[in-house]
Amino acid sequence: MLDETAARNETFLGLTYPKVQMLLRWDKVPEKNQDTILTFAKLAEVVKAENPKDALASFEKLIEDFLAMNAVTRERDEPTA
Repeated sequence: MLDETAARNETFLGLTYPKVQMLLRWDKVPEKNQDTILTFAKLAEVVKAENPKDALASFEKLIEDFLAMNAVTRERDEPTA
């Protein structure tokens, strides 16, 4: 039983470590990340309203739109060489 618990802990910690690192990065620049999260939430509501009966299609569109939006933001914010 102890071996099973140790294995589960190892798996759990392995899965959570990247999330903890992400949260620590977000904590360094809370204003920027808050705007991103709020934008994502608003976009999720719009996409859900457009297609309320197909959750998978809505989720795919949400991710697609959000990634496209972030690509534009990154291009705008990155300095040109």
